[in-house]
Amino acid sequence: MIKIAWQFMKYDLSKTTGILFGIIISVFLVGQNLGIFMALLNNMKGIARENENFIWVVSDKTQAATQLRNIDIRIGRELSSLEGVKKVHPLVVAGGTGKYGDGTQLGVLMIGLQGPDYAGGPIRFKPGSSMDGIANEGALVVDNSGVAAMGNIKIGDYFQINNQRVYVSGICKGKAGFGTYSVFTTLERARALGNFPLTDVSAYLVEAELSKYTKQQVIDHINKTIPGVRAVDGYKFADESVGVILKTSNIAISFGTIIIFAVISGFAIVGLTLFSMVKDRIKDYGTIKAIGGSNSFIRRLIISQALLYAAVGFTIAFGLLQLFKMGISGKNIEIIFSAQVISLLVAITLVISLIGSLFGLRKIIKLEPVQIFRM
Repeated sequence: MIKIAWQFMKYDLSKTTGILFGIIISVFLVGQNLGIFMALLNNMKGIARENENFIWVVSDKTQAATQLRNIDIRIGRELSSLEGVKKVHPLVVAGGTGKYGDGTQLGVLMIGLQGPDYAGGPIRFKPGSSMDGIANEGALVVDNSGVAAMGNIKIGDYFQINNQRVYVSGICKGKAGFGTYSVFTTLERARALGNFPLTDVSAYLVEAELSKYTKQQVIDHINKTIPGVRAVDGYKFADESVGVILKTSNIAISFGTIIIFAVISGFAIVGLTLFSMVKDRIKDYGTIKAIGGSNSFIRRLIISQALLYAAVGFTIAFGLLQLFKMGISGKNIEIIFSAQVISLLVAITLVISLIGSLFGLRKIIKLEPVQIFRM
């Protein structure tokens, strides 16, 4: 059946090309926008991303990891004294302007971490990089997403933040910010570079004593004991951060509209082209029915063609998506096509091909064999 379907497809290459073009464009646009949207969702989590295992203690006015408000440094001592709290890690987040060797000026988000654990910092690095040198005078770890914007800066290169000289001691991955470029340094250096108050921090990352208490018990205890702050599970805080941005922006609507129209366009192109192809080959299909071909045989033939279109179209579209992913690599976004996204793209490809084939299939099923002699 596949062989016969392939012969039908080869007979009219112009229409076959048109059908494949519709599938490829539709799947590519859906995949491109889904990839960018999922990457932006990750960026919206801010520094909460990859730190979901901690309990986050933030100001009770803080709604998202991208909008941290200062809290008093004395909160840290209170937290350390609470039963169920194993360890407390302060975090300082400050803004600054970087000036680079090529004359570029760019806003950066400085995240100050406390040694020797540097909790809240990067956990993935480019080959040859680590957090080992961050305690050196002026050292910063730069996220890979900002390297190109910073004039293709390299390890060992010097630049300025807020007119103070610093250098790149390492390059990490997976820490792209939402509309910002992230750099990591020590708690003290972030304070000095960002003119951050000595009496405040941005948040505390708390490790719970899980051998005696559940994480939720520790969270509830903190919320009942210390006023002016709220403790929240890291996973929940990351999701809250995404939710706040989605509610206050039209990002989801914008991407959703593009994806819907891409799918509709695919249906239209594939459906109309297949209908035109069937109309042009109506005598061939009629002859098949005249010599005993059943409607079931015709359905299998059309569906086989649709599956071939889907397989070829998806393969080409996904190849283009990989090229797009490589082309955007190094920008302030990290596109990852997860198994769920790939499965969704496969499903969309099949739906476009199979539903598109119904346009022509209905016409053939209604065709009576005797009609071919009147054409």
